[in-house]
Amino acid sequence: MLNRRLYILFTKQRPLSRLRTTLAGIIVVVCLLLAQNINAHLAPPASPKAFAFAADSIFYGHYPFIRFIDAQEDAGLVRLSDEDFLDKAGKVVFKINRYDVFTNDSLLRLLESEIIPRINKDSLRLRRLIVRGASSPEGPVPNNRMLGRRRSETLTSFLRARLSVPVDEQNFSTEVVTEDYSLLLVMMERAGDPAVGIVRSLCDRHLPRYEYTILKNKLKQLQGGILWRHLLKDYFPELRAARVVLVFDKPAEPTIPEVPETPEALPRRRRAAPANPWTGAAAGSAGD
Repeated sequence: MLNRRLYILFTKQRPLSRLRTTLAGIIVVVCLLLAQNINAHLAPPASPKAFAFAADSIFYGHYPFIRFIDAQEDAGLVRLSDEDFLDKAGKVVFKINRYDVFTNDSLLRLLESEIIPRINKDSLRLRRLIVRGASSPEGPVPNNRMLGRRRSETLTSFLRARLSVPVDEQNFSTEVVTEDYSLLLVMMERAGDPAVGIVRSLCDRHLPRYEYTILKNKLKQLQGGILWRHLLKDYFPELRAARVVLVFDKPAEPTIPEVPETPEALPRRRRAAPANPWTGAAAGSAGD
């Protein structure tokens, strides 16, 4: 009889015990979520992050003819080989026997609309302005010398009329190349031109003695004039140009201002989490 009563009591109490256990678990989970939410609101907000980039790595980095040096460096020691100058200098190509600037030139449009306004806005200090005006070898030597000088002056005047930043006259460099054989040889080498050897040999023989006319006459005689016509068509147009490299002081890295903390951002004393009604322990505490 006693066993039967115990059985009935056990079977009737077991579902109620399961229900209490389930409800207790639900309440614990809810309390934990509430505690996490309270902690998140009490924690100080994360400081806003500011990302700074050096000016020359974003905008100016797209233009190889704009270079930067440290303020303590001597701008007068900046040197460029013929290959570097061919690769990095900004180039304005002129029509044959002309030295006036045409506003439809792509470099001039870029300088006037984007680059120079940005330079003026950033107040960069121009340390060195290297301008190289040249001509192609066809035509009389005195006329080619005049073309190289006028082309250099034209590009220089264009830049100086638009730059509002001061120019260090001590490091202002203008080079006039009467007939640009050095760039001619660089271009021929890069093109893998088989005639570069004979052209270089003649240049090495006559240019040190400024024998421009003799050099041109010998080039015209090679291969019955075929080589000269080849040079005239494929290389000379690129030599009728003025090229420029601008050297500036490296701009200072922008500083990131510290954001002052507001009273709302200061940490507050955490409130005690609600107690578990079943165990009496604080929510989130370890238990069986």
